[in-house]
Amino acid sequence: MEKDLKTKSSASNEYKNSTVSLSHELRNSPIPDNELTGNLGLYIERMHLSRIFLMHELYKQVVSSPGNIMECGVCWEQKWCY
Repeated sequence: MEKDLKTKSSASNEYKNSTVSLSHELRNSPIPDNELTGNLGLYIERMHLSRIFLMHELYKQVVSSPGNIMECGVCWEQKWCY
């Protein structure tokens, strides 16, 4: 079941259409389910892959810091899940 969350976006229609197309390709991938998460790089957008690399670099800088690291106001709580 698909939900329409009514999020605002300033993305162009071309970008939105390419995102929908990429999502469709992922959902209909011939890759077996047990191997799909290991192959997400085939379907991830450049911008999101760059964010993963950035978060990895930030993590390396703070991992030895004592205490807790928190990020507030995140969408889907995804950034520190990497």
